This record gives sequence, C-alpha cells and structure tokens, in this order.
Amino acid sequence: MWTRRWYSPEALALQRATGAADPALAIRQLAAALIDEAGFAQPPVHPAILASCQDVHEVRQRPMVSAARLVRDSGRLVIEVNEDHSAGKQNFSTDHEVSHTLLPTYTGYSVDDAATGLFAATSEEELLCDIGAAALLLDERWLRPLGLEAGPSIQTLLTVAELFGASLEATARRLAELDLWSCAFVVWEEGYRKNERIHDGQGLMPGLESYGRPKPELRVKRPYAAPSFGHYIPWNKSIEATSLVGQCCAECIMTWGVEPFDLGSRVVSLYCENLHAPYRTGQTVCRRVISLLLPVGSASGPTRTSYSYQFEIW
Repeated sequence: MWTRRWYSPEALALQRATGAADPALAIRQLAAALIDEAGFAQPPVHPAILASCQDVHEVRQRPMVSAARLVRDSGRLVIEVNEDHSAGKQNFSTDHEVSHTLLPTYTGYSVDDAATGLFAATSEEELLCDIGAAALLLDERWLRPLGLEAGPSIQTLLTVAELFGASLEATARRLAELDLWSCAFVVWEEGYRKNERIHDGQGLMPGLESYGRPKPELRVKRPYAAPSFGHYIPWNKSIEATSLVGQCCAECIMTWGVEPFDLGSRVVSLYCENLHAPYRTGQTVCRRVISLLLPVGSASGPTRTSYSYQFEIW
C-alpha cells in the first residue's frame, strides 16, 4: 500500500509534538483531544464551541467569495464563513479553520481559504486542516459504531449527515475512508469530455455554429471508494442517460438495483442506490446524483417512502 511522504514544517512539527509516525494520525489525535476538552460525549460537535476552546472569540457568517477565513479583529481571533454555503459546509469550513490553530506551527497569522474540503495535496498545511476538519466534524469514535450498526445504504448517509451536522459529500468521504463496508460513493454531475470543454469567451468554430455546443453528460465528479472496494472508478467517466443513475437525475427520484458500470478497463455489475441531490450555487441549481455502489448481494434495497432531501447550498 502506498504511503505518503510528508515534507512540510507543519507535518514534521505534528509528528514531533505528538510522537505519531504519521502527521494525518497526529492531527486526528489532536482533534479527538479537542473534542474531549470541549466536553462532547456524542454528536453533533458544535464547531463554534471547539473554536472557543482555541481562543477564537467568534464565528460569524459573512458575504464572501472564500469558503472561510481566520482573521484578527481588534486583536482577537475570529473565524468568518461564507453565509451562502449550507450549514454542513459552514461547519466543515469552521472546523478547517480550527484545525489551523491545532498545528504546532500556528502563530496567530491570518488565513484566507478560498476552498475547503478539497483534500488537495498541493499544500500539506491545507490538506492536514481538511483531515482535521473531517475528524472534528465526523468523529470516528462515534461514526464507526453507528455506521456498522446501520449498514451500507443511502439512508445511512442521510441519517449520519444530519446527526453530525455535515454535508452529504463530507459524510460520504468519511464513511468510505473508514472502510466500514466494501463500497464506494460516487458524486455525479453534468459535464463534458476534456476535448469538449469550451472556455469562457471561446466561440464555436466557423461553420459549426448551427450545430450548437456539445451537450453535457452525467459524469463522475468525485469518487470516494473504501480501500476494500477493489475497483478503480475513473474521474469524469460518463454514464448512460438510460441507466438507473441517469433515471435518478432525469426524474428526480430515488433509484436502486443491479447495474453494469463501465470502469474504463472493464464493465462490472454492482448494486447501486442513487439519490437525487441537487445543490444551489448562488441562483444556479446544479443537478447532482450521489450513488452508493456495493458488490451484488450486499444490500436488500431501500423503501421509497424513507427518503427526503432538501437542497444543499454551496
């Protein structure tokens, strides 16, 4: 199994401060200690209370382009979060800023995070803060037994996200990385092949205007596979409109059943449960489907009456 090598001062300081062999484990240990210090015995863990334990004076919503920022106001630390984001997204972003304060290298400097929850490896500090945010928001000590008891289903995803105050995607990613079940969560959104993408201001080729722009297809936006799942899910892979996933998106209904999935190198039959989960960006409604994929025979299927879902706002 591939093991990441860490190089940043933040990662090395975490190892020295905790004695952990891995900085990701170290930030999770510090997150668990903070939750205990704040006195939480069950979810949800309120980010504002965690922030107060780290000498953050206030958490406030603001109209802003960034996801969140950690700033000084009259000499006191303040966390500001994007008021247009969903409550679950704001909770994650707040916990991301709290995680900055957990780093041994943090000296009170201001931080402006354009995005949170991307788990991008380009900045080890930001990656570690995303890992810390996931640990603060979705504590493994409670999430693991709850998930194992409930079993793999979209209903479990919805229930856990609501209980912990997390977004659906943050919950799906955390459930997958804990490897509670041999499964994958897949986020599908409409998009284009790489050679079909048209940049802003780019016109159509002369003589082709009558054909219009290519139509977007439902594609893999983000896959979250458990280590035991055993299948690689290609990013940006499209799926047929006639599929159960496509039907879910087109008809705005929950679908489930056994379906063949083209994974690039091979076609695999998997059981899937598909949730129509649109979200809003400003005034724009973006279509989205979240699928749970399992080996055939791993689930009995949900009941349609057990699902309700409201828009998330990013």
